[in-house]
Amino acid sequence: MLKSSTRAAAEARQTRVAKVVWGLLFLTMGVLFFLDEAGQVNMRGPETYPGAYAVDGDPKTRWSSGWSDPQSLTVDLGTVADITRVKLLWEAAHAVAYRLEVSSDGTNFTTVQEVKDGDGETDDLEVATSGRYVRMAGTKRSSQYGYSLYEFEVYGPDGLLSFARPVRVTSTETMPLWPLFWSRYWPLFLVGLGLPAVFAPKDGGDQFLGLVFASSGVFFQLQRLGLVQWTFAQAWPILLVVGGALLVVQALRQPQGLPGPEPVPGDGSDPSAPGR
Repeated sequence: MLKSSTRAAAEARQTRVAKVVWGLLFLTMGVLFFLDEAGQVNMRGPETYPGAYAVDGDPKTRWSSGWSDPQSLTVDLGTVADITRVKLLWEAAHAVAYRLEVSSDGTNFTTVQEVKDGDGETDDLEVATSGRYVRMAGTKRSSQYGYSLYEFEVYGPDGLLSFARPVRVTSTETMPLWPLFWSRYWPLFLVGLGLPAVFAPKDGGDQFLGLVFASSGVFFQLQRLGLVQWTFAQAWPILLVVGGALLVVQALRQPQGLPGPEPVPGDGSDPSAPGR
């Protein structure tokens, strides 16, 4: 066992390191939150419901807008084409009122059909027009949620024109930053718990536990960000090897003799004390 004075010094040193680690963590996250809100960085990760999902031919993916009116989705057909039919496959959060518009230049749009009592599911609209850009301009939602389209299909005389074409949307549904932080960045707290014990351990066992916490936090964070594809079951043996190597190195570096118990003043156990 470490002497009480030595252990107290180690605890004080670890407390100072912990304050530095947590201070830097909170400072860094605060700056990143500020930059995210300013649009300078993206802490939210890839969009969950991007506009491209409305023209990917997959009925299981969807575009979902922000939770406000109005919102729109515009598909670029690549060239001016004859348009005979537009099919919209809605999710439960559908438009009650919207306009179907076309344009040749992407700036000046003309309404070719207007829906004022949409009931969701599938809207199959026949039109006779031409244009390069086709837009769904939503003006009234069916619920407090956004506009949500599984597929936005534009057809011409020769078939589907909109598959995998570029899409422009006014917004996509995003999770508020604080709930997103807890679901996406919680492993950072494991790192914050572990680093003080790694850099300023009270003893060898404390350093080992710190390594476990910090390494696990780093792994889970990289996994949450999609930077590693391993499962924790695959990473755990590596952590055991590193931790075991740390313990062996500590044992080899430890002095051979064990320190004796700390003398208690006045009990006569101090060999250096003068005889009675």
